[in-house]
Amino acid sequence: MLRALRSSFLVLFTAGSLSSCNYEDVEVRGISNFGVEKMDAKGVTLNAKVNVYNPNGYGFKITSGDADIVFNKKLEGTATLLETIKVKANSEEFVDAKIRVNFKNGSFAMIPAAIQAIQSEKFDIDVKGKIKAKSFLISKEIDFDYKQP
Repeated sequence: MLRALRSSFLVLFTAGSLSSCNYEDVEVRGISNFGVEKMDAKGVTLNAKVNVYNPNGYGFKITSGDADIVFNKKLEGTATLLETIKVKANSEEFVDAKIRVNFKNGSFAMIPAAIQAIQSEKFDIDVKGKIKAKSFLISKEIDFDYKQP
């Protein structure tokens, strides 16, 4: 019975603590040092430094992420986060992101479209997917939709 009371108290304390937590949106404030680590017939592996602002009093990890990549209104491929990203509490910092992008028709088929877009300076990119974030014992899937006209 004592064990049951302890367990009940722990659950109530944890629930009470979590319900009093205020959450503020985390912001991605920029991307720099964007580079290609590897290119093959199916796609590319990319590295980037992502400037993340976390105003919350707790850190978290982004443990996974998947997205569809739409280029000029055509589905061109998928992106997958390859390594966990750690974000510290109350911080603004650059974190390393390693992403694998697999193109629908292979990376070499994307080269002419990319060159044409760069020359015309007109292209639309839509990256839509989900990430999984985890803090302590709580994890949550978060939808995102990034568009650049």
